[in-house]
Parts: sequence; C-alpha cells; structure tokens
Amino acid sequence: MKTAVFKILMGLSLVVLFTGCDLFETADDITIDIEIQHTFVIDENEEHPDGKEYIDIGIIDATKDETFDKYKDKIKEFTVHEVLYTVADVAEGHDAFFQDGMGIFYADADTTMAIATAHIGSQSIGGSVGQEFKLAYNVQGLNAIAQQLESVHQVFFVVRGKLTKTPAAFSVPVTLKCTIKADALD
Repeated sequence: MKTAVFKILMGLSLVVLFTGCDLFETADDITIDIEIQHTFVIDENEEHPDGKEYIDIGIIDATKDETFDKYKDKIKEFTVHEVLYTVADVAEGHDAFFQDGMGIFYADADTTMAIATAHIGSQSIGGSVGQEFKLAYNVQGLNAIAQQLESVHQVFFVVRGKLTKTPAAFSVPVTLKCTIKADALD
C-alpha cells in the first residue's frame, strides 16, 4: 500500500516537474467573450441639398459592460477582434448617402493622436438598414484599441464623412467584439 501511494505521489511530482507551474497559474483563469457598444445618433435637421460634412465623437466606455467591469482589475489579457456597425432608425424619406467616411479611435479627447483608423467609403443610409458592416482595422490598430481599453477603460471614437443631403436622421450602433482573459479567483 505504501509503495502504491509513493508511486502516485512520484507520478504527480513528475507531471508537475515536466509541465511546469503554468498548469497551476492558468487553472484559475477565465476567458469570456464580450461586446462593448456605443450608439451614434445622427439628427441633422437643417436642409442642405448639396450635402453637409458630418463629424461626431463618442466615448466608448468598457466599464459599461458588466463583465468587463467585474474583471477590470483582474485582466491578464484583453483582445479586440473586430469593430462592427449597423444602420438603424432611419427617418422616412431620408435617402442620403454617407461618403468618404472614416472611423478613427483616439486615446484621449483632444484627438491629436489616432491609434486606429478605418475607411467607411460611400454607403446608402436607407439601403444599409439591417446589415452589419465590419470596419477594416489592422491588427496593430485593434491591439492599440485593446491596450487603451484595458489600461484606462475608455477610448474616443470619431466618425466623420459627408452626408450627401440633409435633413437626415438615423442611428449607428457600433460594437467592439472582445475577449477577456482574467483571474477568476478573488
């Protein structure tokens, strides 16, 4: 009986020796997919038949997501996989296009140093309702957004372009698809 217990303990010791302490380090980690959202509301009431430049800034606050807020002090790894948007709530008769658009992330409100930029191009507002669009940020941009959200929990997002005519009223929900790897133990 003593030799059987000894063999089991020796076997476990060898497993720990060859797998390292990482086995115990990661045993209490949790990985969770989350979506961080912000909605832009566009409501240009003045009539501009030749179009109007549009710019809006939104603060994307990761702590508004309950899961992020719960694990924000325990995050070991934070990843932003993609940034998506949809067009919704288009007012009847508003058939404008959004042209030469850009979605730019900044680390702070003074918007002097962009951390990630994507082109939106030309898009029919009414024809886009119900569709999901992916903004083409490169890996470095997505990593910069993730680093900003992990360290200070918020990032500034500027949308700019030209509305081909106004009035125009619609909303644009923006979603950041992310993964948190955090220490699950208190």
